[in-house]
Amino acid sequence: MVDLSQQRPHRSRGPNRRTRKPLINAYVPGELSSAEEMSLWLGDPSDGIFPSPEARKAAWFERGDDMIGRLPGSPGRQPMAWWQYSAPEKLRTRWAGRDFEPCLLYLGSELAVDEEALVVSGWYDEFKRARWRPPAERQAILECIPAGLVEVWQREIAATPVAAKPS
Repeated sequence: MVDLSQQRPHRSRGPNRRTRKPLINAYVPGELSSAEEMSLWLGDPSDGIFPSPEARKAAWFERGDDMIGRLPGSPGRQPMAWWQYSAPEKLRTRWAGRDFEPCLLYLGSELAVDEEALVVSGWYDEFKRARWRPPAERQAILECIPAGLVEVWQREIAATPVAAKPS
């Protein structure tokens, strides 16, 4: 049997079936609905999910660490609320979109060691594939990788002797 007193109240933005009156979406401290969590991930402060910008910010500072820890499959990514409220100013002012996010986090030393290893490994794979792409496509790929890494990898390739073809 389900104890209904322990369930979280439904906070839908749709009409209440009994009264046909819209329900007010109010942030409950310490809890996040899936819509509130999605709002913090995707980053639209004007989406109307939270009753005020202050409530959205408070929700981030209360539950943001829990959100980050629950998404291990996204190395080199942070929720947009992190960028809006927690990111160092030097990174926030350089934000150029999701394509450059891992690069900014890497350059800003904001990645955990294991996360950094995954991101750099992914970049190296992209770097190797980019070598065989047309110049414009190669340039677009390399723009998303820190220039210092690209330079190191290019020097390594140049220093690697080409194996002689067997006769």
